[in-house]
Amino acid sequence: MKRRYSLGILSATLAATTLAVGTGLIYHKAMVRKDESSESETRRRNELAHRFPSSATDWFAKHTKMSWHVRSKDGLPLHATFLYNEASRTGKTAMLCHDHAGIGPHLFTFARLFYDLGYHVLLPDARGYGKSGGDYSGFGWPDRLDVLSWLDEIKARVDDQSEVVLFGISMGAAAVMSAAGEKALPQNVKAIIEDCGFTSLHELFTNLLPTSYNVPAFPFVSLTSTVVKTKHGYSFKQASPLNQLANNTIPVLFIHGKKDPIVPYTMVESLKAATKGPQEEFAVATATHRMSYAKDPDGYERAVRLFLEKYVG
Repeated sequence: MKRRYSLGILSATLAATTLAVGTGLIYHKAMVRKDESSESETRRRNELAHRFPSSATDWFAKHTKMSWHVRSKDGLPLHATFLYNEASRTGKTAMLCHDHAGIGPHLFTFARLFYDLGYHVLLPDARGYGKSGGDYSGFGWPDRLDVLSWLDEIKARVDDQSEVVLFGISMGAAAVMSAAGEKALPQNVKAIIEDCGFTSLHELFTNLLPTSYNVPAFPFVSLTSTVVKTKHGYSFKQASPLNQLANNTIPVLFIHGKKDPIVPYTMVESLKAATKGPQEEFAVATATHRMSYAKDPDGYERAVRLFLEKYVG
């Protein structure tokens, strides 16, 4: 009897240890800031750059850029790259929010798209990335308030009447959709373009853990959410662009690849049903995650241009 009891305690201890270690590894790999100078991060940035046409890479490298700095509402130093466009006579500005893999300047292909449409372009480094402060990735949730800080900076430095378009891809899409649900969002934000954004961190990690981390969603989604709640003050279910869109009336262009294994196409259907404003969709049948522009650049550019002509002018 004592032996069975001892074995039971040992088994329970091992199980608890395994869960704790597994949860810690998931949190560290997914959310903790990486050393940008490490060999693995250098390799990651190079691989990211190779996804884009060399012409866009060369264009961005040669373009004159300015560094902007603000403080987040919780005191973090934030950095962004600003591209001034002499053709933007009305001061129209596009803010482009990057995904989990990159930093602001890695959106150079998208920067050229908006620049060619006559927009100034602002490329923030999300908290925990690039030259911005922070020791973790918020996956777009705390970043929604940072978007508001950058909007204030645009009004101060470009034009207080500058019409603004918010664009985000993946994590960045979650940030701009979540910002759209904030009461403090200024009225000069005229349109939102989201590319492969997710409904909530809970649903994202439920899909992500089995496919990308080779661990079951249960119980690790809930356990990781608890760690995030303890450390950063919000849960995976609370971090919900879907719920935020229920408070949005701004026009949204939803872009998604129908073969996306990370953020399934079904999520965009839910997002479309949630928003209260005008909406349009551009779906690419063969695109996986973040690859809609690469798979159909002409269609992508046409969808963006027509959407902006309709709702921004």
